[in-house]
Amino acid sequence: MDLRRALAAGLISLPVISLSPSSSVAAPKPPRAICANNTTGVLALRTRCRAGEAKLNTRAELIGAQGPAGAQGATGEAGAVGATGATGATGATGATGATGATGGVGATGAAGADGAIRIYGDGTDGDVVFNLSTTYEPTSQYNNITVDVGQTLTIPTGATIRCAGTLTNNGTILVAAYGGGGSIGAPSASVTVPSVDIPNAGLSAYTAQNGSYGTSAGTLIGGVGGPSMNSSVAIALLQPYPAAGGAGGGTQGQYGGSGGGSLRILCAGAVQNSVTGIIRANGGSGSSGTGGGAGGLIIIGSQTSITQAGTINANGGNGGAATASSGGGGGGGGGIVQLIAPVVNSTGTVNVTRGNGASAVGAGTVSSSPRSSGAGGGALGGGGGAGGSVLADGSTGLPSDGSDGYSIVSLKDPTSLGL
Repeated sequence: MDLRRALAAGLISLPVISLSPSSSVAAPKPPRAICANNTTGVLALRTRCRAGEAKLNTRAELIGAQGPAGAQGATGEAGAVGATGATGATGATGATGATGATGGVGATGAAGADGAIRIYGDGTDGDVVFNLSTTYEPTSQYNNITVDVGQTLTIPTGATIRCAGTLTNNGTILVAAYGGGGSIGAPSASVTVPSVDIPNAGLSAYTAQNGSYGTSAGTLIGGVGGPSMNSSVAIALLQPYPAAGGAGGGTQGQYGGSGGGSLRILCAGAVQNSVTGIIRANGGSGSSGTGGGAGGLIIIGSQTSITQAGTINANGGNGGAATASSGGGGGGGGGIVQLIAPVVNSTGTVNVTRGNGASAVGAGTVSSSPRSSGAGGGALGGGGGAGGSVLADGSTGLPSDGSDGYSIVSLKDPTSLGL
């Protein structure tokens, strides 16, 4: 029997203990046993069972055997879904995966424009026929160029004629001179030491010398000409320069001959200098004892061919004759002409001739005092000649000629030469 039911039914009686405020009684000992009266079956909690009572020691003895399990009750309704919890922190980044295999090589791109356009021009100015004498505009980019018979096309020194097609010269292509000659300033009552202008050396290693200046009391040595150029250096000159040929030295109050200028012609097609064609870059001649200027530089290149049936001149200038105040001048050196093409047909004339020195004169010819000796000639490919010395008796030594320059033919395509 359940203890609570037994108590409720009065089957178990518990002792009642009354305490007065003044009482001092020891607390009873708690019951230690459930005792059942053997006659009446009444249960009681006691510290110790009495005679005629049986002590119940086990749950089974008190409660009895468990009955069979009842049927399962119906399933209850599902509870409401709880709110979604907060998102957790992002986890650490994983290790980088291995690099994938390299993809295949793409197709080759289209070829770029031919670099030759930088050398020969793009031909955007079209075809031109020079049927009147005129000056060439260096920035022009023509296709085909023709110079008519009897006409002169003047080219500024240092310029390049570019043509995407052909060039035919039936007239004259004239290259302007550039390098200025030297001089000795004329004396005056207030100036006892004259000024000196140094001649332009051009592409020569050294400048020509002016004449010596002094009185009639002694000998005055003639000025030295510029040096000739080594052939290996001459062939390496592929660029036009404003000052090409060296100028001649000067004398008292007189300037030496100008140095020859430079010209470069570059065509993708053929270049033809016909039998009536002339291309000229000469040095200037001296005067009054000054030196002659050296011939200039002419470079002609074609990707196809060059036909030279006419005349090409890059000559040195002659020295100036002696006067009453100076000796005679030396001749200028010859210039440089280069023809560069896979095919070169040259049946005409290429002149890179030296200039002549002045003639010597006899006693009493150079009679002034003060006075100067003759000046030296300028140089490029060839060297300049020395000026004539002046002796005390007014006679002169013999001025010398310059030396010849270089005519060079290279059977090569000029496109790859960096022209």
